[in-house]
Amino acid sequence: MMIIDKDNFPRSVYPLVETFPPSLESSERLIRVVLMTGFMAVMAIEIWLLLQALQLWM
Repeated sequence: MMIIDKDNFPRSVYPLVETFPPSLESSERLIRVVLMTGFMAVMAIEIWLLLQALQLWM
């Protein structure tokens, strides 16, 4: 959404402020690593099961 001011220059309604997210604490980082590792393990098991099913089918 743009607002036209008296000087006829379009301006954004929202201020352009760059904010950086706060850095993660070590416990939050550990939780993310554990969750991502678990996710990758589940994906690997699913791929292995899919390959096993394909071998049985063929």
